Amino acid sequence: MRRAVLLSLLAIFVAAGCKPGAEMVKFPTRPKRYRTVASLSPGSTEIVQSLAFNVTLVGRTAACDFPPQVKSVPIIAQVKPDYEKLKSLNPDLVVYDASLYSDQDVAQIKGLGMDVFEFRANTIEGLAEEVRKFGTLIGRELEASDFIDKVLQERKAGIAAGPKPAPKVAVIMASTGGEHYIAGVNSFQADLVRAGGAEPAGPEADRFVPVNAETLIKMNPDMVITAGKPDSFFNDPRFKTLKAISTGNVRGIDQNLMVRKGFRVQKAITLTGNAINNMAPGAKS
Repeated sequence: MRRAVLLSLLAIFVAAGCKPGAEMVKFPTRPKRYRTVASLSPGSTEIVQSLAFNVTLVGRTAACDFPPQVKSVPIIAQVKPDYEKLKSLNPDLVVYDASLYSDQDVAQIKGLGMDVFEFRANTIEGLAEEVRKFGTLIGRELEASDFIDKVLQERKAGIAAGPKPAPKVAVIMASTGGEHYIAGVNSFQADLVRAGGAEPAGPEADRFVPVNAETLIKMNPDMVITAGKPDSFFNDPRFKTLKAISTGNVRGIDQNLMVRKGFRVQKAITLTGNAINNMAPGAKS
C-alpha cells in the first residue's frame, strides 16, 4: 500500500512538471568534462587554483606562486612555454593570458591540438565576463558568479568613493636599471585606475611600454602608482620636476597584484582606490 501511494504521488509530480508553462530546471550543456589543466600565466593559475576545485593543475609557469600550493606543480614555462613538456602532459585544457604572448606563440599553443581558454580582457568587466565563461566551461558557475559579484561591487564602490575632480594617475613599473615602463590607457592597469575614481595617464597602448623622462614630464600626472616599490622611480633625478614627485604623490602597490589579471583583482581594486584617495588633496596621511 505504501509503495502504491508513493508511486501515485510521483505520478502527480511528473504530471505537474509536464503542464504547459511549468518551469523546468535547465542545466548547462558542456562540450566535455575537463579533469586536468595547464596554465601558462600567473593570473590564470590564480583563477584555476582558486575557482576550479574539480580539476587538477598539472603545469604552470616559473612565475606562478599563488596560491602557495601551486609551487609543487611542475613548471612548463619560463619566458616561453616548453612545448615538448606541455605536449607530454597532454592536459585536457590549456589556459593563459593572451596579452603575455605574441600571435606566433598563441598560434603555436593552439597548434598542439589541445582545448584552450584565453583570458584577453583589458578591463575589469571584461575579466568578469571571461571568468563567467570559464566557470561555465568547467562546471563552477556558482563560484564564478560569487567572484564576479564581489569584483564588480568593489569596482562600483571604488568609482563612487574616488576624489573629485578625478586626478590623472600614471601606473609605472619602475626599474633599478633606469628604464621605467608605463601602463597604456587601454591596459588592465588603466582600468584599475578608473575603478579608483581617477583618470589614467599614459600612451595609447594596452600594456606596459618604455617611457622616457620627457614624455612623462609632458603628461605631468597628478599621481603615480608603481607596480612594486616606488624607490627607484621616486629617486630618479630625471623626474624631480614631475608634479607627482614634487608633491610626494607616489605610492607603490605589490607588483603581482598590479600586473596579474587573476583571482586577487578585488584586492588590487581596493589597494589602487586607497592609494588614490590617500594622495588626494585634503587626505589624511
